[in-house]
Amino acid sequence: MIQKRPDVCAKYLAASRETASVAAQVNRLESLKFQSGSSDTTEDRIRKLSEMYFQLRSSQEESQKMASFLNYSDTMLRTELGIFHEYRATSINRTLNNYVDRQLTLEKDIMQAIQNCFLTI
Repeated sequence: MIQKRPDVCAKYLAASRETASVAAQVNRLESLKFQSGSSDTTEDRIRKLSEMYFQLRSSQEESQKMASFLNYSDTMLRTELGIFHEYRATSINRTLNNYVDRQLTLEKDIMQAIQNCFLTI
């Protein structure tokens, strides 16, 4: 049986937080106006943005991979739980049907025995 593992959940949460953090950094870097007197050149900003975009894409891919695994695990758990419940319900129904069949057979046998007793009297 596949179980949701806390370590995978923790990795997903960490990756999601990292993605949000990087996205915020990219937004902040994109929105910064080029300030006069700043030591950053256009090439530096382009390089930083390029690195941040790459980091954001990597972080998003990791988050998506973890989310996909968690969704798969959840689907498998639900499927296996459904199979178990179906098996259990079928087993209980079969047992109850067997019990009812035996009870009916015993009641018929008892009725036949009582009728035979009256006929022999």
